[in-house]
Amino acid sequence: MDSQASRESSLAASIDGVVSALPCRTWRLTAPAKINIRLKVTGRRHDGYHYLSMLNTSCSLCDDIVVSLREERGISVSVDLPSLASMPAADNLVAKSYSRFWEEFGCSRAGPGFAVSIVKRIPVGGGLGGGSSDAGAFLRFLVSLFGETITRALNITEQEFDARVMTVALACGADVPYAYRGGVAWVTGIGEVVTRLPISRLWEGPVLVSVPSRPVPTAEFYRFFRDRRPEIEARPDVLLERYSRACNELDVGSLIENDFEEVACQLVPEVGEGLALAREFFPMTTMTGSGSAIVSLVTSGSEALIGEYQRRAAPRGIVLYQVSL
Repeated sequence: MDSQASRESSLAASIDGVVSALPCRTWRLTAPAKINIRLKVTGRRHDGYHYLSMLNTSCSLCDDIVVSLREERGISVSVDLPSLASMPAADNLVAKSYSRFWEEFGCSRAGPGFAVSIVKRIPVGGGLGGGSSDAGAFLRFLVSLFGETITRALNITEQEFDARVMTVALACGADVPYAYRGGVAWVTGIGEVVTRLPISRLWEGPVLVSVPSRPVPTAEFYRFFRDRRPEIEARPDVLLERYSRACNELDVGSLIENDFEEVACQLVPEVGEGLALAREFFPMTTMTGSGSAIVSLVTSGSEALIGEYQRRAAPRGIVLYQVSL
């Protein structure tokens, strides 16, 4: 047996040992939605991906995930939304994260068997990173169970292991590295450079997430954005760079901005209408990601406006969530 096959066999045996010793067979995970307080386009790669500078934070709006061990190796994924239930399992980001994880660490046979059930609470197509959040939560789960064993079996450092998990995350999608890390972070590159900031919360007051009736289709949006912005000037995000070095001076209000907003509103006018309405009540309002969701930071003294805003928003088909960061 060559050395690589020997390592694979040893790792497989170690993983099986971990599984046989697990004290439970079912776990409940939460996958927090992602909010972009700031999204600046700082350039474009030759392959069409955009370089971004984002101020991201997790919020209290979460998908619920139940993971159960099963005898059969591999993974099965079920989702409670009919629009997603018919998706081929291999296209689900949780399934991708499972496959990529074991491939990255040289386990050529399928890893332990898991059945994953996802209850979607994060709106689909809202730019809140729902699918990525699910994948990030599942990667955290795999790392918590098997990270120490893999590091020891492959004789690699914790830093190398972590870097390789981030490679897995990026292979699943540009939002997954942040979803895996979570928290308050400055995210750059195409999403793979995640710098956690030493602050626990970006906003102490209420936060409203308003979701218009029509989502922004991701693939169509990026085609539309490239057509409308054929040339992207490479430029640094000087403001966020400065704040990242002095987090105790972070002025969230001055950072609110989304370079995708204008084009998203052209593609889906309901987003522009929703933004205009929200800004009548809450000036610190922005679109998040490339999707339709609108985020409003409610300042002290403005809480009484939430009811009237909801009354005006409901007839437009806008669904409102009150969350915390």
